[in-house]
Amino acid sequence: MPLTGEEAPGVWDWVNDQVAAYEASGGAEANTLMDTGIPIILVATRGAKSGKIRKFALMRVEHDGEYALVASTTPTTRPTPTGRSRCSSPAPPDRPAPSRHGQHDVVIPASR
Repeated sequence: MPLTGEEAPGVWDWVNDQVAAYEASGGAEANTLMDTGIPIILVATRGAKSGKIRKFALMRVEHDGEYALVASTTPTTRPTPTGRSRCSSPAPPDRPAPSRHGQHDVVIPASR
């Protein structure tokens, strides 16, 4: 179900540029993380405080046929703004909250 409402730009210009290029090309361009070759998916969330919709890319990594989505900003242990919204967003009122079975939110401190 697509999110509807007012959209707002993200915190980082390079992310906004990537989202715009991805959407404009239908995913044919800007579909890897900063041209690293690591594939991404585009995600839209509703801001925990503002209620505005923001779009960003998450890395999609595969290992032995299993997939994980990875968000990373810098070597920091602080949660990302996206992480706060992801964890605080309730399920839409017209459907139940998704099952947490098989899903894991993991915070791995970056090495310094």
